[in-house]
Amino acid sequence: MKFRPIEKVRTIIQDATGLDIMYAYDDLVFAEYGTYLFQFDDKKDDNLICFLNEEFDKQKYPEQLEKLEDTSKQHGYSLLFKGKFSMTQENEEIKIKFIN
Repeated sequence: MKFRPIEKVRTIIQDATGLDIMYAYDDLVFAEYGTYLFQFDDKKDDNLICFLNEEFDKQKYPEQLEKLEDTSKQHGYSLLFKGKFSMTQENEEIKIKFIN
């Protein structure tokens, strides 16, 4: 298993949005309330891939993305926005769908 600097991502999320990490698993990090999903880029260690929840307030979208990009740069990361995602829960299983 590859080391993931989750605390750096926690700091980026907190500094940019005031939120904390809700859950982290392997290369994925979920911000509180499932608002953002971050993925570590195995091809380039200083890249973070970002997806926004499709239910996110669209009017806040550009401002939040800009804050996340700026804060990521301050911490030595490039933030790559790849689209949106949705989450659904079936019994005890959570399903994630990525939307370009």
